[in-house]
Amino acid sequence: MGATLHAFAAPCGEFVDASSLPRPTLRHSKVFAVFLGLLAFLVGSGLVQRLLGDAASEFQHYGFGVRHVEAGRVLILLFVVVVKNHLRSQYPRWRAQAFVAVCIAGVLLAMVVALPTWEYHVGLLVVVLLGLELLLGRPSDRATRWVAQSGIVAAALWWWFLFVSSFWYGIGHQFYVGYRTMHVALGGAALIALALHIVHAVRSSRGRVPARDVLPPGASLGKRGALILGVVGFWAVSAGALGLWTSDLFVRDPAVAAVPFPVSYDTSTAGVGRPFSPGPGATFIESKTCSTPHCHDDIYRQWSISSHRYAAVTTPYRRMIGLVYRELGPEGTMFCSKCHAPQLAMLGLADIPGDASLDPYRNSGITCQYCHSIQEPGPVNGNGDFLLEVRASHFQGYRPRLSRLAVAAQREFIWNNLSRHRTVFRHRDPEDDEYCVGCHRVEMPKEFVGNRTLVLGDVHTPFMKSRARQEGISCSECHMNLATYWGGTPAHARPDHRMPGTNNAMTRMVEPPFIVEPDLEESELITEQFLAGKYTIPAYEKLYLDLIGHPKYDAYVKYLEGNNKIGVRLAAPGQAAPGSSVDIEVSVVNKTGAHVVPSGPVDLNEYWIEVVAKAADGRPVFSSGAIAPDNRLAPDTVVFGGTPMDCDGRPVEKHRFWKTCSIQNRRIIPPDGESRQAYSFRLPDDVAGPIAVSASFCYRRFNQDIADWFYDGRGTTFPVYRFDTATTSIRVAPVHPP
Repeated sequence: MGATLHAFAAPCGEFVDASSLPRPTLRHSKVFAVFLGLLAFLVGSGLVQRLLGDAASEFQHYGFGVRHVEAGRVLILLFVVVVKNHLRSQYPRWRAQAFVAVCIAGVLLAMVVALPTWEYHVGLLVVVLLGLELLLGRPSDRATRWVAQSGIVAAALWWWFLFVSSFWYGIGHQFYVGYRTMHVALGGAALIALALHIVHAVRSSRGRVPARDVLPPGASLGKRGALILGVVGFWAVSAGALGLWTSDLFVRDPAVAAVPFPVSYDTSTAGVGRPFSPGPGATFIESKTCSTPHCHDDIYRQWSISSHRYAAVTTPYRRMIGLVYRELGPEGTMFCSKCHAPQLAMLGLADIPGDASLDPYRNSGITCQYCHSIQEPGPVNGNGDFLLEVRASHFQGYRPRLSRLAVAAQREFIWNNLSRHRTVFRHRDPEDDEYCVGCHRVEMPKEFVGNRTLVLGDVHTPFMKSRARQEGISCSECHMNLATYWGGTPAHARPDHRMPGTNNAMTRMVEPPFIVEPDLEESELITEQFLAGKYTIPAYEKLYLDLIGHPKYDAYVKYLEGNNKIGVRLAAPGQAAPGSSVDIEVSVVNKTGAHVVPSGPVDLNEYWIEVVAKAADGRPVFSSGAIAPDNRLAPDTVVFGGTPMDCDGRPVEKHRFWKTCSIQNRRIIPPDGESRQAYSFRLPDDVAGPIAVSASFCYRRFNQDIADWFYDGRGTTFPVYRFDTATTSIRVAPVHPP
């Protein structure tokens, strides 16, 4: 291939004597013709896909898409061979070895950031090599430099765009807007530069090396043209045949074929017997589909142990939905389902306790498709009201005849049409606050509460006034910060779909028959790490986030790294005499920067201060906030939250939130706020010092009264989590004789 390769390579370096070139043969001409044929098919198939757009079927796209990418891969391989031979013929051995070392470094760098396919690695490699060639080769001809540099710039922009966009997509950026346009524009510029390069090689060679020794002869122009057309025809015919053949592997669901995608839906109109059209078989996609075959299996596994996954199947929720059904009827369950089991709500089905036919929709939880179909909040700012746009996905509604082959075809199709896939599923708005408020602000419908206003929970409104929000940090910056994946590249991370918060104790909340994921302990671990400020992301990702000024970096270093969410300070006298009274003060500081504490239901979650003072011999001197043998808090405990009261002034029992009229004993800590509590106790006359004093801020997901009701008095308890503990010691003054 010597002459052919020199035809491409010579203008980039020093020209060599014609006698040093190998004698061209017929084989060189054929290689050159194949190269041009692939190039022609690459341009043509790209234009076909661009012009057909969404009017083409999946399989038409699939046939041309696969062949288009394969032709590009072969072309890149030929180009790499060109560069390799150019190195061997133009530069000393040490310089070629240096190029090879840089090449390996480029491939390793590409692998570190987990670019999706190997041709991007090769593309980055070629750009590095050509860039170094410009620096070291220093061609003397100005026209040669201009042509070479223009080609390198176009190729560099092309592959650098793929490199950066792939990496940015991993941290949540929507950098793929206009992906196809950029791909076509930069790819076209690179091809034009390559054509100019070849033309310039021919013209330049006439002055120093005869054209017959530079261009591949050995066959007539007609034969070479026929070979070019043959290559183009082969790839085109194989593309069409692949489309027809793969279409026979699938059976189309007629219900899906009749769907006028996209389907728009306002969940505020959901009600029993009012399903959105056209129904589940045509529009719903199981979350597991996103993990197959090995596309988002890491994200799926994280989601599968999250609270979103089990939103409608935990034991407490199932107990509550039974009470709602009995006292508020089917429409009451619809109010709950819009957030906890959106597929039930979209189908217009009441969550009837004991109806096993509804388990598939309950067990689906808050699905990938549901969140990624949200366009904007609905008319009510909360209560699960969203405006959705459900779009057709790849192979949706097709039943494969041969499962393994179909799965492979689906994966190849999606990878070769990523821009379309992302258009269907990416969030339209990079600011996700409005996505979260839809379910994290709950106002009871007036028909259930006597036409009065009753806000049951509102995490969003305080957050919008918080310091974190004013700094430009959204919900996902903290709750979906970066996390490494099981089995993935250790140095690469993407948004954490476990979404840690105060959602611990999942192993106690999910019971058979609904539990399907054996790794729920991972959910508890990541939650405790998140609350304790031990949530970590790779150092490489941290450096990159800082480099590009991404808000995830600010969220991590200000609110996650080494920052336990609640701080405790303890003030006590340095010395006290036996028999004297001791006054101490405990300060609880809300360091979340974003939420009030407590932020959940005040009659379910339990937050309190625990104070313990012990003498030197271990004898208790004072205690407040201890848990009694029946797992209930002592009466003197300082508890945060409040007591819901009904309209007759009685405490609301069993979390009947629709009966709440007021909150008594309300104790809330705002973001960056502080709560101080004074304690006083008397030292015994015979106390031995020093006195060890500790103060902790404690949290339990459910208080024991509620736990007994949820679990029918089976003795189920929930673990105590201590956000922070402060300690000090008090010296005991010596007793002097009278």
